[in-house]
Amino acid sequence: MQQLNDSIILRLLETTTNPTSLSHASRRFHSLWTLSSARSNWLLRQNQDPTTALQSACTKHRDDGTVANLLARFTFTPHWLAHCLLDVCMLPAPTASYPSQPSSTTLPPSVVRALLAAAPDLEADMSLYLRAQLFGGPGSASSKIEIGWLLNEAYRAPYIQCGVAALFFASWRGHVDAVVALLDHVPAVGPRLDASALDHVALVVAARDGKADVVEVLLRHGASAKARDGLARKVASRGGYADVVKLLDDWAAAPFVSN
Repeated sequence: MQQLNDSIILRLLETTTNPTSLSHASRRFHSLWTLSSARSNWLLRQNQDPTTALQSACTKHRDDGTVANLLARFTFTPHWLAHCLLDVCMLPAPTASYPSQPSSTTLPPSVVRALLAAAPDLEADMSLYLRAQLFGGPGSASSKIEIGWLLNEAYRAPYIQCGVAALFFASWRGHVDAVVALLDHVPAVGPRLDASALDHVALVVAARDGKADVVEVLLRHGASAKARDGLARKVASRGGYADVVKLLDDWAAAPFVSN
């Protein structure tokens, strides 16, 4: 919830006839706001229906408690859950340039895990949705470039699965906990997500941007350091990420690793 400006609070204090009651009411409001059920009800009033409330809780507020509350109270289609999962993984991570960013800019891994536990359709075709985001969505220029890159890389595949796209964007954004959650998830129906899916595009994009922690997670979950003639190493070297280059070289040379 957005904080009120000090001048607004002072104006309220100046106009109220009973500042003590106002202070008590503010404390009670804050206490109630800590309840995920209260935040869920507020979102439902704001968005009118559970589907958009869930999307708002996932992407705008990134509130894991509210997401869990909404998932427990309402039934959502696997396809809608897939859309929410993909939208969450596409969110930007906080950067060192803006250390004062509010906590809502972080991505709690529990949001991803809650969505995965609700059984989204990880095999849902996201091609049309991604094309809509590319040509008409509100995303930033950088996200549109990555969407275009993924669509171009996937031209050999019949379609882009939600799980593959989510892993790609989580790797690009540097959401290492989300990457782990996606790769550790064992769905009740359908195949488990493979780090080598779609020709190791997640590994390449993580190596290109110097995200060594994500690269290591992907390698430990089956991505190949030698895939596509060592493309991940080439892009990491071009970017000057010596730690990623060394990591990929170590894995490529390890006798116990199947590459």
